[in-house]
Amino acid sequence: MGECAEGLQGADPGTAGTPDGPRGDALSAVAGDQGHQPAISDLATYYFEGKGLKQSYREAAKYFKLGADIGDAYCQRELGLCYELGQGIEISAEEAFKYYLLAAAQGDLLAYYYLGNLYNWGSGVKQSKEEALKYYKLAAGENSLDDLVNIGKRYEHGIGVGKSDQWAFHYYQLAAHLGSPEGLFHVGRYCEFGFFDLLKPSLEK
Repeated sequence: MGECAEGLQGADPGTAGTPDGPRGDALSAVAGDQGHQPAISDLATYYFEGKGLKQSYREAAKYFKLGADIGDAYCQRELGLCYELGQGIEISAEEAFKYYLLAAAQGDLLAYYYLGNLYNWGSGVKQSKEEALKYYKLAAGENSLDDLVNIGKRYEHGIGVGKSDQWAFHYYQLAAHLGSPEGLFHVGRYCEFGFFDLLKPSLEK
């Protein structure tokens, strides 16, 4: 089912300061000089989204790498995404797999999902539908197939959460991977109406 969507960035990390403003300077100082984990991940996200800082995938990847090196699961997952999509760094499915695996070892649900996709597609790793299914099941956490579809519906219609077609598609697709006919129906419906370029639901801590 992964053919319909290559990957997404969806969550709003908030608003940073201006590139030369006090927030940007403070974050850079703390992140660069002290290796402060939250500041590194925040700064990477601001650069990735261009929120209050000049958008730069290259700078984002640099700070995601700093965070990944000190064991931040969010940064490990996002660095994997940068490698998978070639955003700010040379594309490498093998490196993407490596960093997703590190994040997954810390229980990151999206990293499980991305690993499932790599195994499903045989990208950066030997194709294995069995391994893909294993990681999709881990990505679902304690949610049943009905739960996943209902979460997708909540995102699609903005019921109790911010409306997001990207996140709706993610949950429908995960349910479909795990064998839900209803999930598969919603994935087909999204694809039919042109949602071919939905990006991975990422940048969420």
